[in-house]
Order: sequence, then structure tokens, then C-alpha cells
Amino acid sequence: MLYMFKALNTHDIPDECGVAIEYRIPATSRRVDFILTGLDENDKENVIIVELKQWNELEEVTDEDAIVRTAINRGKRRTPHPSYQAWLYASLIEDYNESVERNNIKLHPCAYLHNYIKKEENDPLENEVYNNWLHKAPVYTKGDVIKLRKFICKYVKKPD
Repeated sequence: MLYMFKALNTHDIPDECGVAIEYRIPATSRRVDFILTGLDENDKENVIIVELKQWNELEEVTDEDAIVRTAINRGKRRTPHPSYQAWLYASLIEDYNESVERNNIKLHPCAYLHNYIKKEENDPLENEVYNNWLHKAPVYTKGDVIKLRKFICKYVKKPD
């Protein structure tokens, strides 16, 4: 959570915003690593969903949608792309949480791979096969803490 502290440590994000850590999505076995809630400049409710990964490398998988290959439990395994995972969590919350729909709460998923150093060219994390998911849930990597902060500040300006 130190990495999220660095992103949130600014006067632009009020201390009184709502925070949930490892939020379990009802009726599923899924959990969201980090959630921040607050209001935008028009007093509309917004929720930032952050999928955190400690990965420092990965490989693209082109024969299956939204899947990457990375080191998990001492071996290389196929697993969902972090942007897909963040988007999926937002979709599940929209589907299972009546107040999100009733109150027109906007969900903004993203992924933060704080140990991952992005390659200057042809980075597998941003391979074109993942464009659909990257558009729905942007991904931030090591050195992107200011970009992540700007993403959060775009939607959260006041406490809820």
C-alpha cells in the first residue's frame, strides 16, 4: 500500500475520501485491491478501482483474449491482463451493486504495476492485442505515480 500512499499523497486528493482495501465483491470470490471514492467538480459520485500487481515482467499471449503470461508461484502462468481484471471488477460491481446504478455512480478502473519497468518499444503489457482493455482501464507502471495521481484527480476532487 506504500505505492498507493505515494499516489494519494497530495493536497489535491482530500484525506476524507472513502477507501476500501481488498474489497470483496458480493456474490463472487473476487476482491478489489484498492478502491477510492469521492466527488468530482460537479459533485457526482466516482469510484476509482485499482488492481495492484507486483509483477516485474510479463509476456503477451496472442491466442487468448485478455491473457498474459507472468511468474506466479515459482512458474510462468497464464493469467488475466491487469487492465482486464480491473475492468471486470468494475463490471461486477455495476452488476451486483444496486446503489451504483440507482445513484449513477461512475466507476473508473485502472491497473498499477509498481515494479514493472515499461520497455520503450514493443512492451508486451501494452501489446495491441490488449488495446480494448487498456482503453477501458489504463495501466500505470513503475515511474508513473504522477500519471496515476492525475487519473485519480480527474474524478476525485472532494470527499463523498
